[in-house]
Amino acid sequence: MIIVRAHCSRWAAGLVAAVAAGVTGCGSVADNGGSGAGTAAPSATAAIPTTSAPATASPTATASPATADALCQNAQLKITMIRGGVAAGNVSGLIGFTNKGISPCKLTAWPTLVAVSAAGTTTTAVRTLTTTFGPYITAPPTVTVPPGAQAEAVLAGSDVPVTGAACPPSYRRLRVTPPGGTHAAVISAWLPGLYAYLPACSMIRVSPVVPSSALP
Repeated sequence: MIIVRAHCSRWAAGLVAAVAAGVTGCGSVADNGGSGAGTAAPSATAAIPTTSAPATASPTATASPATADALCQNAQLKITMIRGGVAAGNVSGLIGFTNKGISPCKLTAWPTLVAVSAAGTTTTAVRTLTTTFGPYITAPPTVTVPPGAQAEAVLAGSDVPVTGAACPPSYRRLRVTPPGGTHAAVISAWLPGLYAYLPACSMIRVSPVVPSSALP
């Protein structure tokens, strides 16, 4: 009986040692699992630059409006008096804005027009949407002018004095500043077709810049 007890004690001690080894082994597996979970985290964070990458493309997308047609600058335009007209005491001049540049540009709203007499007296044209000679519009359009093409504005006046007295001397020059421009072009106030200079009998008016198709 004593021998059996001793044997059982040694067996029990071996069993305890085996269990302890098993527990130790499980602990090492848990540690490995923990370190494995820790190494998985960088793969999740590595995806962050991928999701943020499209943000760098947005300036290209938002930059596209900058490539739209810009306002016509003075250096791009040739300003001329194209023709004149007369109807029942009303006179007109058609002012052309020709794009002499290499890219399209835009004109919108009214030019600034100042008529100058031989004595240097100046009169600034009043803005109007329409005249007897057109255009017949309800709002100023935005006109895209391709290279070599032309947009137009109508200048209107009268050869009938408002007071019944004689008209002052006619205007000889026109200072024309395109819409949005900073410098005026000086052109002759001679009205082709009317064979006369712009009369100074009454106030003068100017329309917005419009495409040729908007005029009769």
